[in-house]
Amino acid sequence: MCSSPCWISRGDNADVLNGEQIKDPMARRETLELVRTYYTIEKPAVRKQIDEMVKSIATTLAGE
Repeated sequence: MCSSPCWISRGDNADVLNGEQIKDPMARRETLELVRTYYTIEKPAVRKQIDEMVKSIATTLAGE
């Protein structure tokens, strides 16, 4: 499946889904699911920890 997180993390077809180019990353199904799930977390402290973890990972990946 070309839109799986594994394929996206490798950069394979990262901007193409079902043959159509996606310009807005917020339009991706995976992104929407992640955001919806994030906001179902009831404890603000846990959401903040996840936010910081994701930022840390993004910074690390950007440095590769």
